[in-house]
Amino acid sequence: MKKALLLLGLFLLATPSYAAFTFGNFVRSASFTSDQETPTITLTEDGTDSILIVVLIVQADYSGVTVEYNGNAMTSLGGKINYTGTQTMRREVFWITDQTSGNTLDIDSTGETTTLGSGGGMSWRYEFFTYGGVDGTTPIGETSINATNFTTSNSGSPVTTSFSFNPDVSNSRIVQIMQIQGSTCAINYNGDNGTDRKEMECGTMGGTQNCVGLSDYEPGSGSPYTLGQTWTPNFCSNTGYGWGIELLSAVPPTPTNTPTITPTPIPTVVEALFVVGSTPLTAADQIINDAMVALAIGVEVVEDQDAVAGDATGKKFLWISSTCNATTLGTTFRTVAVNLGSHEPFQYDDLDMTGSGAGDRGTNGSETQVDIEIPSDFLADGNPSGLVTVSTTSTFSFGVPNGNGVLVVSEAGFADGSIFYYESGATMFNSLAAPARRLGFFFNDTTASTANAAGLGLLDRAIEWLAGLDPAVMPFQVILID
Repeated sequence: MKKALLLLGLFLLATPSYAAFTFGNFVRSASFTSDQETPTITLTEDGTDSILIVVLIVQADYSGVTVEYNGNAMTSLGGKINYTGTQTMRREVFWITDQTSGNTLDIDSTGETTTLGSGGGMSWRYEFFTYGGVDGTTPIGETSINATNFTTSNSGSPVTTSFSFNPDVSNSRIVQIMQIQGSTCAINYNGDNGTDRKEMECGTMGGTQNCVGLSDYEPGSGSPYTLGQTWTPNFCSNTGYGWGIELLSAVPPTPTNTPTITPTPIPTVVEALFVVGSTPLTAADQIINDAMVALAIGVEVVEDQDAVAGDATGKKFLWISSTCNATTLGTTFRTVAVNLGSHEPFQYDDLDMTGSGAGDRGTNGSETQVDIEIPSDFLADGNPSGLVTVSTTSTFSFGVPNGNGVLVVSEAGFADGSIFYYESGATMFNSLAAPARRLGFFFNDTTASTANAAGLGLLDRAIEWLAGLDPAVMPFQVILID
């Protein structure tokens, strides 16, 4: 049975601050046509929590070339053939951490099908750059190194090469590499976000020109976004490829003095059962889980295929994700005497929260707003009556309660229930008296990932309501300070 306990504990030490990233140096080699061993290269950023990144550019296809620094093998991030004109060009990225300056960089093609110097004057080139402040163990997060992020142009005006990026964490630095191949030198490089580190530099490789520019950017968010790099083809045919590499930050050593304790709200300890379609959690399910954790709620996760009614025993409430298969769950939790929330609309009729007709529960696509029907209700989160934007374009779940339910929030332009509930004992469909509180919520499979602060605020209130932390159950707390 796949279950995981994701939180225990109430008070946390202050999260350590992260070391600042520092850019070191950028060096670009001349082209060469034989295996390369470059003695005593200089790394401006070196030692603990530093990274050396080497980009190898080859005027041919190849596989398996090794790159070593100071006799230590560098790790490949992979490479793609990303220019095919009169000659094939291939690029590959290698990295290694925690090295010291003044040692040998060794590029070896021994035993490859296409060795350096073969193929009628095949030409190679490398460039390397360094950063400090990276995680010495796991320095690389998301990457975008492929053959599809490119722009071909012969304009005399600036053009932009863009690529989508989804960082692993919010406090990383994205290194942006612009590689350009063509008949002459491109000019005027700049990254549209962040700081330019290397202006456009070009050099001949075989019968073509190869150019490179470098910049970096700290987005301050783990949300997906698009990065652009701008360059000018200079009236000659050039193809520019945009790459991105996410550097993860180093955590400074634990201080030797007594750590600072971050005060947290005095929590009410409750336990929740979170029923999901699969583990590990999807990004959206992780956001919902984290919202419970932020309220000091211990969360137990169970997959729908393994869920049984007994899993709810001893829990304060349970939450059913829309990533669940409604048919798999069926009526498993229909009569459990535990507060229950769900954003899987096709569970609503199994739970007798709605009817089973097509218009009784379901989803609506391309939604961004909800309509606050009862602004005074705790679940309205203090929003005034009327439309509230809660998400970028997303699919919303809906359900239509009967007259004994309370419809707090509807979907914009529909009478459907976005947030509705039954208090314990209220008669639901098929004459079932609600065994405990029942709540329907408008999130669908990915809505938590697209929700804004208003949408996540509604989620927090829903969790608190299910946990019995709303004023109807806990009108006030008295905290005595000695």
